[in-house]
Amino acid sequence: MRVLFTAVTATFDEIAGTLVAGLAAGNGSQGYLVFQRYSPGIIDDEGIYLEYNDQACSGYNIIAACRFSRESLEVDFSESLGKLKNVTGIDVEFHIDDASYDQFSRGLEQVFRGDAKGCLTKD
Repeated sequence: MRVLFTAVTATFDEIAGTLVAGLAAGNGSQGYLVFQRYSPGIIDDEGIYLEYNDQACSGYNIIAACRFSRESLEVDFSESLGKLKNVTGIDVEFHIDDASYDQFSRGLEQVFRGDAKGCLTKD
């Protein structure tokens, strides 16, 4: 089973040494997906943290593949995302402006650096 939602907001920022790329439906109360990773140079980098709607639906280094284009993003999991049992991935349709997409795209590529770069495919 896969989770589906439509993102109307896309962001990227660096906050206190952490790269944060996020997508949200509405103001975020209808759903959000956040990719986080320590900024380059931070010694204790634990890899990519993914959270969907709640910390109970989160985990480190569980992304088997991430594909995205101007229209959508698809994330496949290598294991359950916290309490989301039997969910194999998340599909997000983009309803975002070009500037937001460009910012999110550049940020996501920074999050998927190094060993994780092979998991990310951009169409």
